Amino acid sequence: MNCETLKIMIDSGAQLIDVRTPREYGAVRVAGAVNIPLEALTNIMTMFEKDTKLLLYCRSGARSGAAANFLLERGYDVTNIGGIFPFVGCLENQ
Repeated sequence: MNCETLKIMIDSGAQLIDVRTPREYGAVRVAGAVNIPLEALTNIMTMFEKDTKLLLYCRSGARSGAAANFLLERGYDVTNIGGIFPFVGCLENQ
């Protein structure tokens, strides 16, 4: 995925979710992302409907991959976009 594709998905109603720790999120994040740490992943089930497209990221893609698998098994529409660094700054003017 690239920035242009991410912008299109966000404009179409997808929700960007950062599954890193609050400390990591506070240091650097993608504009518009909601921080729901991996340890609090069950909160997603009370915050979003299953038909909301969820785009997950972390530092490297490992935690967001685990989170995506967890949510996919529960019927959520989710995509692991991987690590944060290709997307930092790409939504600043959204």
